[in-house]
Amino acid sequence: MRGFALNKIGDKLEDFLKSKEEKLDAWKDFLTKASKNDSLASDLFKVPLMQYAYGKDGSMFTEHIYEFIKDSDTYAPIAYDALIKSGAYSDLTTAADDISKAMEATLNEVVDPQFTSTLKRLGRMFAVMGTVPTIKGVAGDDYVFSPVDVGFIPDSAKDEIQQEVDEEGNTYITKKRGFQSNTYTTPDGVVESTTAVRQFNPNATKGLQKFFNKSKDSYDSFENPLGSALSRLLGVMPIQSTDGDLLKLMLIAVNSDQKIQLPVATVHDSLITTMDTMHLYRNAYNNIAIPQAVPEIKKFASRLKDAYDKARSDLFAQVTEDKYIGIGANGDYPSLGALFDELNNKINNDQYKEVFLRRNNNKLEKWEEYVAKSEETLREARKQGWRPNTPNLAIDSAQFKQLFSLSESLLKIGGAENRFKQWVNNFASNVEQGFKKLNLNPDVRKHGIAQMTQAGGSGKRMVSKEPVAEPRKPVDLASMIPELNR
Repeated sequence: MRGFALNKIGDKLEDFLKSKEEKLDAWKDFLTKASKNDSLASDLFKVPLMQYAYGKDGSMFTEHIYEFIKDSDTYAPIAYDALIKSGAYSDLTTAADDISKAMEATLNEVVDPQFTSTLKRLGRMFAVMGTVPTIKGVAGDDYVFSPVDVGFIPDSAKDEIQQEVDEEGNTYITKKRGFQSNTYTTPDGVVESTTAVRQFNPNATKGLQKFFNKSKDSYDSFENPLGSALSRLLGVMPIQSTDGDLLKLMLIAVNSDQKIQLPVATVHDSLITTMDTMHLYRNAYNNIAIPQAVPEIKKFASRLKDAYDKARSDLFAQVTEDKYIGIGANGDYPSLGALFDELNNKINNDQYKEVFLRRNNNKLEKWEEYVAKSEETLREARKQGWRPNTPNLAIDSAQFKQLFSLSESLLKIGGAENRFKQWVNNFASNVEQGFKKLNLNPDVRKHGIAQMTQAGGSGKRMVSKEPVAEPRKPVDLASMIPELNR
């Protein structure tokens, strides 16, 4: 894939620089000379491909490219000669900006981020519901996906409901939430302190972050809305959790008949063990654990949908009993209000407009269509009681349900553009077809899968001239893990 991406980035540079021949020739010269290094594709694309597949925005790799052409001992001299000394560019900052646009377009074409983007949208909806997604995993354990934070314990008896009037004479409801507290007697008198506990927090956010941009010698600001932490987490952790279960199945396969467990440690996709047990663990992970896990992996999407449907049903039953529900930043369901706050901020942000236009080949009509559609969504949200940036805003249960359905449509989890339903329906067959294609690969047919090796997924296969012993017979993992029979 890295090699394919390297070929594609040349095409994208031609698209972006078709009227700037001197700069295009300079980049062609750089890529031709740099390609003499066999690791060019890996050095340039390893990090972007992995992080983009996990949901990082394709426009956020300018810094990676800047360091690649400025600080790399291997590529910086080539970049200087081809890009600066040739006179095509006056500085590497401008050069990095040009190729970063080509990088973003390349990633969009090479990687299908549907898996991650669907999970991120679903994670955002779980945050809107204030619910921690929990599903059955590959080995029968429960996967619990949530950020962990320190928070307060609600006490509805202390809630304060008020009617407010804005500058235009419109009335709205605010709800100041109450929280449990502890009372302490001190020499200075009685002190009341809100009780804080460490707990799951589906509404977690990293808030406003600042990242140092070497090329600009300044900090770039990035604001994370409420619920964004769970959104990003759900795009990554199912893969990590599945890998944890594969390690469990690997250990059982190797050690089920051992009195003393054979030593092993893992770092991501690299095995660390002794020479005499390397082949046992490697074979167990790649050719026993992975194939036996596939039937359970196929059930992931349907299990996640069941968890979502239950959470939605429970939420609607809960809010039906509540007279007023807080949806502002300090409310009962802060990620609901934050979703529309974010949309409102986007269409009024010049920096976001610039990114949007770049992704859409600078077609202004696309931006105008996006703004018009977003304004229509926000008008409907206002009808249901939403107001921008109102921390203690509250609405009634009927408005809440309408606003919730609007949020599903906005994230394409429901409504006319529902992508989640199709994703769920196709998931099992996609997993099955993907596994079949993997087994048709000539190297896999000859040597077996090589995801977990002594040097990671990119490690060279161990080839011996001696006859290869028959692989260990797969153990009946269902009998070893009773939860699989549930």
